[in-house]
Amino acid sequence: RLAELEVMKLQHYRATQTAQHEADIGKVELLQKVIGLPNIVQMKGRVQFLPDQLPAVILQPLCMVFGSPPSLAELSQLGYDVAGAIQELYKAKIYHRDISRNNIGVFKGRGYLFEFSAAKYFNDEPDQRQSDTAHPSKFTGTPLYAGVCVLEGKPHSKSSDLEALYYSLRHICEDSLPDEVTFRRNPHNHERAMVRRGWMTMEQTYRSKEHEPFLMQLHELFWPDRRYWHSINQEVSVEAFQAVCKKFMH
Repeated sequence: RLAELEVMKLQHYRATQTAQHEADIGKVELLQKVIGLPNIVQMKGRVQFLPDQLPAVILQPLCMVFGSPPSLAELSQLGYDVAGAIQELYKAKIYHRDISRNNIGVFKGRGYLFEFSAAKYFNDEPDQRQSDTAHPSKFTGTPLYAGVCVLEGKPHSKSSDLEALYYSLRHICEDSLPDEVTFRRNPHNHERAMVRRGWMTMEQTYRSKEHEPFLMQLHELFWPDRRYWHSINQEVSVEAFQAVCKKFMH
């Protein structure tokens, strides 16, 4: 059904666009890799509008991105499902690297993860898992939602994707993050990371009382010790993240 499909246009293939061509081929290969994984938007085929014109891939389902705060049950279901998608990607040796409120959505009450332009495979060896774009000067992802370690130039990880999911869920229901103004004014990621550490290690206040218990428990996963502003945020497992979500899903 057309209402459940999305067409993602790729760049025009010309000899002068070799780098973009290779990037588009990479997107298609990655989308093929995730076919069949739950809670991830799937590639259903390819189309060519006109000869030598914009090629595209067909994605399904067409998810809704929350423009206004959802209910607590809807938000926690979204968090639970997308955390599961992050785990499935990890099993496939993929980091998404750009979890944000605009890259997660819902379809028929279930959460989905999409937009894989920043995703990347990693190798089996732990010391090879870091991204060559992890350094702030070559930053990958959306800084406002990025994990602190990534802002500081450290490698992307499953936990940093989960941390980005927490910030995304908080932004969805509160329409802002406490350090958002600083992020928009300051282009330096190391300084953004310092500000984020400062805000996240302070006593938190929430605009939405309905979502407050859920957001507070997620916050405690990543920032369990607020005694010191420079406290290193905690590595979090998918199981721990989903356990919090599950408490609020019904």
